[in-house]
Amino acid sequence: MVLINTKETKNVVKDFIANHNYTFTVLLDESGKANNEYEIFGLPTTFFIDADGVIRYTYMGEMTIGVMKMGLKLILPKQEPAIPS
Repeated sequence: MVLINTKETKNVVKDFIANHNYTFTVLLDESGKANNEYEIFGLPTTFFIDADGVIRYTYMGEMTIGVMKMGLKLILPKQEPAIPS
């Protein structure tokens, strides 16, 4: 998981990360270029990107467990059921 924070200063982002105990990578885009490149019109926006770098699903709004499960199902490799021995 990677978070891109846009249009905020480094200090604001640093405090936000510390207050929420984030342990994943957070990138800073003070200019907001990512918003333009990915046509982001609302925050937060989540992209589920597969191993080939293809965006398989875009979700705008607060993340829920249901959305996370659906998005991950779209990008993770299909698992064959284990055959008991």
